[in-house]
Amino acid sequence: MALPVIKAIEDCSNITKTVLPYLPQLSTDVGVSYLPIYNAHFAIYAHLSGLPAGRLDNVLAFSTIWSLRLTFNYWRKGGYSIGSEDYRWEVLREKIPPALFFVFNIAFISLAQSILLFLIATPSYVMLLTARYGAPWTTADLVFSRGLVTLVVLEYFADGQQWNYQTAKQQYLKTAKVQGGFDQEALDRGFVTSGLWSLSRHPNFAAEQTIYGWSYTCGAAGPVE
Repeated sequence: MALPVIKAIEDCSNITKTVLPYLPQLSTDVGVSYLPIYNAHFAIYAHLSGLPAGRLDNVLAFSTIWSLRLTFNYWRKGGYSIGSEDYRWEVLREKIPPALFFVFNIAFISLAQSILLFLIATPSYVMLLTARYGAPWTTADLVFSRGLVTLVVLEYFADGQQWNYQTAKQQYLKTAKVQGGFDQEALDRGFVTSGLWSLSRHPNFAAEQTIYGWSYTCGAAGPVE
């Protein structure tokens, strides 16, 4: 959404020009890519308290990689440009009344999403609690940490495949030229079905949900002596 230009004193008292256009700049989406690093304070606390921090250090390392992937993906989509917003909100805004979208903005986009993102760090808190028992590093921990890295690598490749397809499709729609290693039938279809996308309708989402479930399950099932 383009930001309005204030041309007169009267414009300063117009909420549609001085307030509403800037609300999307407070987007929750912008902070999503940074929030996985919130796990850091659990690892720091464990080190300062003299608790075993191996598991938390591994989660922090994974979280940093995860955040880099999210940040890069959001950046190349133009997410950090002034006035940009998630395309889904624009579609939704066109389908529901402004008053209802305002309620949705406060209740879900701003509040519910923030709570869900806060809960991403819940498995780390569980690991911090079990660290008090001093359980040693096990093969299960190795599988857990490598599993997380594998999932984020899968997400990275799925991101690239989706990006390459969408780039080729947009060029095809503008110039009618088939490129990017795709054929005309694939571009006419409108969505990618090759690579990881031949195995799942949305491998990014599948891997993301698996990360949440894998993290909590492994954290809650941490060894206790």
